[in-house]
Amino acid sequence: MRKTEVWRLRDRSYPTLSGGEQRRVTLARVFAQDTVVMLLDEPTSSLDIGHVEMMMSLCRERTRAGCAVLVVLHDLNLAASWADRIVVMQAGRVTAVGTPGEVYKEAFLSGVFDHPVVVLGHPCTGRPVVLADPDCRAERKEIRIASMGSSRGAISKDLEPVVYR
Repeated sequence: MRKTEVWRLRDRSYPTLSGGEQRRVTLARVFAQDTVVMLLDEPTSSLDIGHVEMMMSLCRERTRAGCAVLVVLHDLNLAASWADRIVVMQAGRVTAVGTPGEVYKEAFLSGVFDHPVVVLGHPCTGRPVVLADPDCRAERKEIRIASMGSSRGAISKDLEPVVYR
């Protein structure tokens, strides 16, 4: 309960909790089972960004302890940020398996989702970032992404734009 930050909610009844709090309580129950295999379907829905990162970090912690963790996500960028391997499904069939860098190709993802996408490298990690953009490549627009550097948790006041063409 402490790891999922729900200890303070222990005296409240489940129906009185917000959607995100309910999600975290449910995940605390899953983590408490201490199984060697975890199957999680959209475990981060209803969570704010801090709790999303916390949950994914807890999943990573379980894999480092030798557990198998299978997480179903529709958020391509969250999956790319945390997954060692990606399985892409379309119409109930597996269409690709590999690392995020192997699987996240513009033409492939555009076809799977029937919508044009642009795949860029994250400015800090290099992992793929997927953006829906129907005409970015056709018009050769510049995409400017401001990244903030940090040192031991302190966010830099200077923003350095990263330009992709």
